[in-house]
Amino acid sequence: VEICHDIVFPEVARSLCRKGAELIVNVSAAVSGFDWFWDSVPATRAFENGVWYVHATVVSAGGQPELHEHSRVVNPFGSVVAEAPNGQDCVLTHSLNTTSVAKARAALKPFTERRPEIYDPRLAGR
Repeated sequence: VEICHDIVFPEVARSLCRKGAELIVNVSAAVSGFDWFWDSVPATRAFENGVWYVHATVVSAGGQPELHEHSRVVNPFGSVVAEAPNGQDCVLTHSLNTTSVAKARAALKPFTERRPEIYDPRLAGR
């Protein structure tokens, strides 16, 4: 589980997946005005880690600040497979295919082709 602002940091999702996560749920009060961000980043986190990603957003009923209010489920290849109506309270359900994580990670190689020695000075020279 991620909380709201955790979505901004790619290493949060990556560390959860490196520990075995196959599903990440980000519970968020996503502030409106950054719709391009909320529309693209959940798919990016799913794709870059080969993980199911659920962005569960709060509906504010006209509160301040104005919220994005658009929950969605993204598959491990980064495609939105279910989404809630914008600005409406609802229950969003989707059956997750448990083999899709393994298929995505085999195809996209988010962990096996990493080169942390390039960007992590603690690993330089290994």
